[in-house]
Amino acid sequence: TMNEYAASIGMTNSHFTNPDGYMDENHYTTVEDMARLAVAAVENETIMKYCGLAYDKVTYISGEEQEWYNTNVMLNQGSEWYNPYVTGMKTGSFTGSYCLLATLEHEDQKYAVGVFTGADNAARYGDVNTISDWLFGGTNQ
Repeated sequence: TMNEYAASIGMTNSHFTNPDGYMDENHYTTVEDMARLAVAAVENETIMKYCGLAYDKVTYISGEEQEWYNTNVMLNQGSEWYNPYVTGMKTGSFTGSYCLLATLEHEDQKYAVGVFTGADNAARYGDVNTISDWLFGGTNQ
């Protein structure tokens, strides 16, 4: 189960009641546990392929096509929040709080950064850019 896997990778302060993160009083985690999950996810090529795409177009067996855009706009070169070091991961939100678990890479070093208390998109993306600038010494642009 999800909870067994979480425990096996050291996520000791998390409990999941659903796979999609929708709020439930028995569904909880911590920033530290989400970082542990990101570290595990980075090792999975399929996860990194799809969470690192800014955009994709899918064609189903039926021939129907569907386009989707990643809500992590830091991956989109046309976005004001684009950051060339960001390689992926996951956005999220709660009532009044915008979150981003971002993976970054620079000079063969990989990082997981969690921002879980952003007041808006500018705060979550701005905080990740501030951390990126601190890690890599200067502007991310």
